[in-house]
Amino acid sequence: MFALLVLLAPLPLTADAGDERLALPVKKRMNSFKLCYDEAVLRRGSLDGKVVVSFGVGTDGRVTTARVEQDTLKDPEVGCCAALLMRRIRFEPQSTPARGQFPFVFVGANPPVRPSQSPPPPTQHCAALKAAGDGSTAQ
Repeated sequence: MFALLVLLAPLPLTADAGDERLALPVKKRMNSFKLCYDEAVLRRGSLDGKVVVSFGVGTDGRVTTARVEQDTLKDPEVGCCAALLMRRIRFEPQSTPARGQFPFVFVGANPPVRPSQSPPPPTQHCAALKAAGDGSTAQ
């Protein structure tokens, strides 16, 4: 891998959304979130920036919404990919719904040389996120 991912603490949007209860399931999947970034670096070259994903969690622990609130990268597919991954996470069931934000800070390096020298095919993460009904990404 060729990206460094710096994880900031989650920013709860409501008082009942405990930091660790929301943060731990995300932290366990950091390699998956990092792959969103690595895919973009292979397509575009070095990228640095921050993606903030907001999400809602129902009482059953399922993510009800996930959307990109802030994106300073030059590739919106990274944020869309992160929001799609967030939708797949299952949190512990709780008595009330919770909302949170999770910021991801990506600091990159130059991508490795690919043997074929052809870029990977474009991804469709943003189209999939829109189809899921979670709206557009922040610019």
